[in-house]
Amino acid sequence: MATRIENGVDSSFRIDADALVDTGAAYLTLPAAWRERLGALAHLDTVSAETATQAVVSGDICGPVLLRMGEFRPVFTEALFIEMEPAEGRYEPLIGYIPLEQAQAVVDLAGHRLAKFGRVDLKAAAQPVAAWAGRPRTPGKWTSAQRWGLSCRTGTTGARR
Repeated sequence: MATRIENGVDSSFRIDADALVDTGAAYLTLPAAWRERLGALAHLDTVSAETATQAVVSGDICGPVLLRMGEFRPVFTEALFIEMEPAEGRYEPLIGYIPLEQAQAVVDLAGHRLAKFGRVDLKAAAQPVAAWAGRPRTPGKWTSAQRWGLSCRTGTTGARR
């Protein structure tokens, strides 16, 4: 997906790139080699992250950055910078589920594309923690993770945590 990533304070620092939508990733994940190209960003944390290959890498969460994805609403978000190897000379930045939800973008599995969701979902935030511990949010309604028998509580789903 064609994207523009800008320093959230100084838009003269920006990168235009094709990014991969990865709903298994949480953050906007960028190569560490791009960090200087975005100017001075606040360093918020250093974290360990598990990649799709199950390798554990260290990364820096920095921000704010302004993410522009096609026709979707631009969003201020954080970026996770990790060491990446370019594939065929190009990096593959990832757009994770946090910035997707911020931009009200949903994955259309049938059409293999992103679609705009018409409203912001506040219901999930209002549910008690016990709803994520294996019980349906409302009687008879299970989250997709519960339907597939994945554990949301323990983080055993792999790349998400």
